[in-house]
Amino acid sequence: MEEIRKHLQQLQERFGQITGQFDQDKIHQEMLELEAEMNKPGFWQDTQHATQVSRLTANKQKLLDTLKGLQSRLENAHEMINE
Repeated sequence: MEEIRKHLQQLQERFGQITGQFDQDKIHQEMLELEAEMNKPGFWQDTQHATQVSRLTANKQKLLDTLKGLQSRLENAHEMINE
């Protein structure tokens, strides 16, 4: 069991290094700005630009969701080991 705890701690440390590369608050703020742009009248008339902005927004959301999902899994694993 101790070996699993060590491995989990190493994963948590590596995940911390990875998440440290991203300013999640900034990414969220950028998403809000892009969503506001998408809600402007006439935005969808320029389909090429609209597609780019929509794709960028989706990619940012996917990144945030992935980071949150991984953090949740690490927390769940940590709780299971400590039970």
